[in-house]
Amino acid sequence: MIECQVNFVVQVIGEAMKKSSSVVQVKSDVEKEWVKNAYKGLESTVWGQTECGSWYTDDKGRATTLWPKTCTSYYLETRKVDFSKFIFA
Repeated sequence: MIECQVNFVVQVIGEAMKKSSSVVQVKSDVEKEWVKNAYKGLESTVWGQTECGSWYTDDKGRATTLWPKTCTSYYLETRKVDFSKFIFA
């Protein structure tokens, strides 16, 4: 997954350089939708249970650092960046 993350970030940096942008930001509605889907994906797992109490959870009992799907899906979803989901400034 780390290699996928690096590839994703390199693509975003490359696009920022093409656009001469010094700031890149995920669009607010895109982030909200992603978080909603991540929490929904974790609901049926032990990590989605607020009683779990692991270091993955925040002070509200939500797992905020876990990918809710398979590693293969992570690869497929991060291999090509949809630049329309970002603000380049």
